[in-house]
Amino acid sequence: MSHELVVPVGDLIGSPGKERPFKGKSPVSLDFGDSRVEGPMSVSGRVVGLIDAVEAEFDVTATGH
Repeated sequence: MSHELVVPVGDLIGSPGKERPFKGKSPVSLDFGDSRVEGPMSVSGRVVGLIDAVEAEFDVTATGH
């Protein structure tokens, strides 16, 4: 499956400090308490390799109603 928000990480495991940035958009329809998000969601971030895992850091932007 190919999607701009699917980030391959296999080569980052066991490579501390190696990182892979990513960004993309995806349609969403979500409810958060009294707020609703419907439409495009923008995501940007990076995946960082650790000794035996990876860590993801990201920001998400969407318009709530």
